[in-house]
Amino acid sequence: MSTELNPLVYVAINRLGRGHENARPPKELASVLSINERTLRALLEEARADGFLVCNDMDGKGYYLADSIEDVERQYSRDYGRAMALLVRLKPMRRMLREAGRLKTKKENENGKG
Repeated sequence: MSTELNPLVYVAINRLGRGHENARPPKELASVLSINERTLRALLEEARADGFLVCNDMDGKGYYLADSIEDVERQYSRDYGRAMALLVRLKPMRRMLREAGRLKTKKENENGKG
């Protein structure tokens, strides 16, 4: 794990419970940390990028640290689904940009063209 993280990331992580049963609502966490919910989400994204297994089952209970393989599996499944949905949404944009000559194909990138 990185030592370059915003110190508030560690404070936020230390306020999270372990396991879904100990989830904390974002409003509560933000209040305890004296920050807004947007800042809290940014801190938790930074923590995730550094390898902390921060979960949210989207059931209104809030954020928590994974305590089991099931926690990780649920979060992975949710994140994977969101990522795939985003890629599907990008497909027609990518096609249009390629047709307009604004996006290189893989082959062009490999050959250094453009």
